[in-house]
Amino acid sequence: MNFFNESLVDNPNDVEILVNKGSTLGKLGYYSEAIVYYDHAIKIEPSFLPAKNNKANALANMGNFDDAILL
Repeated sequence: MNFFNESLVDNPNDVEILVNKGSTLGKLGYYSEAIVYYDHAIKIEPSFLPAKNNKANALANMGNFDDAILL
């Protein structure tokens, strides 16, 4: 987590770093926090599929299946 935090200081709009931080948060069970990072990545690069896929997985893990399917 520290690596991603430090990387985002220098590259706050790097979609890969944002998604990786979100993935780390998601693996720790912090799905809502992870979605914040996926949303930021999607806002920067709407076609970045890893962000959309990971957000859908986080939504499903939270029981929000309808939004996960729509995404």
